[in-house]
Amino acid sequence: MRNHQQIFVIFLTLLFAQSAFGQFAFQDVSAAVGTMEGGGQNIGISFCDYNNDNLEDFYVVCRTGPNHFYKNHGNGVFTEIAAEIGLNFQGNARTAVWGDLNNDGFEDVYIGNMNEADVLYLNNGDGTFSDITQIAGIDNDSRVFSANMSDVNQDGWLDIYISNSNSDNVLYLNDGENNPSFSHYTTEAGLKDTRHCMGVVFFDMDNDGDEDLYVTHDANIPNTLYQNDGTGHFTEMGQAAGVAFRGFGMGVDAGDLDNDGFLDLYVTNLYKNVLYINQGDGTFLDFTEISKVGDIGMGWGASIFDFDNDGLMDIYLGNDSNFYPLPNLLYENKGNYKFAPMDTASVVASMQATYGVATGDLNNDGVQDLALANLGSKDNAQILQNELDAGYWIGFKLEGIESNHSAIGTRIEILDNRGDLHVDQVTAGNGYAGQNTKRIHFGFGNVAAIKSIKITWPNGLVQEMEGLELGQYYSVVEGQTPTVLEFEMTTPTMEVLANNFDISVFPNPTSQFLQVALPADLRSGVSIRMVNSVGQVVYHQANFTGEQLVIDLGDLTGSFEVIIEGNGAFVSRKVLVF
Repeated sequence: MRNHQQIFVIFLTLLFAQSAFGQFAFQDVSAAVGTMEGGGQNIGISFCDYNNDNLEDFYVVCRTGPNHFYKNHGNGVFTEIAAEIGLNFQGNARTAVWGDLNNDGFEDVYIGNMNEADVLYLNNGDGTFSDITQIAGIDNDSRVFSANMSDVNQDGWLDIYISNSNSDNVLYLNDGENNPSFSHYTTEAGLKDTRHCMGVVFFDMDNDGDEDLYVTHDANIPNTLYQNDGTGHFTEMGQAAGVAFRGFGMGVDAGDLDNDGFLDLYVTNLYKNVLYINQGDGTFLDFTEISKVGDIGMGWGASIFDFDNDGLMDIYLGNDSNFYPLPNLLYENKGNYKFAPMDTASVVASMQATYGVATGDLNNDGVQDLALANLGSKDNAQILQNELDAGYWIGFKLEGIESNHSAIGTRIEILDNRGDLHVDQVTAGNGYAGQNTKRIHFGFGNVAAIKSIKITWPNGLVQEMEGLELGQYYSVVEGQTPTVLEFEMTTPTMEVLANNFDISVFPNPTSQFLQVALPADLRSGVSIRMVNSVGQVVYHQANFTGEQLVIDLGDLTGSFEVIIEGNGAFVSRKVLVF
């Protein structure tokens, strides 16, 4: 056994390591959420708020089924309720996208499948969903790789765009009825594309108020960029814009990586990925080599988001590590087009063959979390909780009135007190088989105040506001005064939800073994896990029904968290192993 001086040195070393910026920013809470036991091969993941409680839920799409839906209870606890609400679709599902298709205030969901009919579910507003595929006019049964929503003609109703790999892509134009129905509009819109299409993103590339479209292609076929004229008619201009990348394109996301007010593109690929920086004149330049974000793995999902709230958008990408043994990567934006990959010791460097990626604030603590859909055999889906101090930030949940209710296509510009510009846009579908939160979230680094906020809605309304406090989420209804977003939140991280349970974890500190003693109320099917300082689960005992558990620590050393979940309790205890 080591002496007390050695224990003190270890303790200081752990404190220093955990304070090293970035390396331990995320903690893997998948076991607590329950996604590790989901089963099947997950390929898509999407964020939504299906019941309007202002807590982010998420949907996991599985190609061997059934799909899984996780309801957020606002206290670090999630419940899998897909069968209960009618979303346990089982088939060869590949992607799902959420949006309010009939403007009734509740998000609906479209599921794209591989070689079988797609499915459209209407949110009934009572916590359940109904299959309206046939009556809505949805008839796609091809090889779907992406599904996105956008109001392409700005009539106030969301349309649906489907990326197929062996037949024409499909644009379903919303006929504008409360019980949604759709018409084929692909050829009329100029979006007919039969060239091994993969990832898709709608974004306003030229800041003219409508959403343009970027489509990636497999099989060495050039990617395409379609410019929207504002009426839902598109012109292909990929070559002229400099973004006709020819390779094995997979996923894509858009975001303002250099804070110049124009959205840039990051494209994942089999082998080297590509970063295109928007020049603001209808053209893009390839900054991959300058920014060192090429990554030569088999890239799939991608998300552009500010993980550390420093005011610079970062890049996360998922790699199929089964195909080529490289981990997922989180590129931290250092400014001036320089990026640095986070340490591979972090849980963000997943080796579980990630395809779908989604980002959003699952615990409403002001920093963005990561959700991954994996084909790997270990973790079917991973939830990586962001543990960084939120610092200075602000967020918005938007609601359209004349514009579509989901506010898809709405743009927010913020000028901070340092004079830096921050821009983002609400989208529905990104990366590959992923969908980020519809909330707009901005970090500001060490800047403690902002000068102005401008919201440009899809119908053209420009709404300006001042005086909003940082560190808050705001609800903004189109044309109305913002209000603080309300939600019930008891614990933002893994802490005690039920303090009435007498749980003993001893000895502490310890070196050889650890005992967990449970009261009578917690002796029926609880989960007991040990998580290390970088969020990795080092021990897991599911469905434990005894009075006392003895854990052999083997060669483990360091700081750990023991988490006990079951019977309404979610309790954690910190222990030191030396």
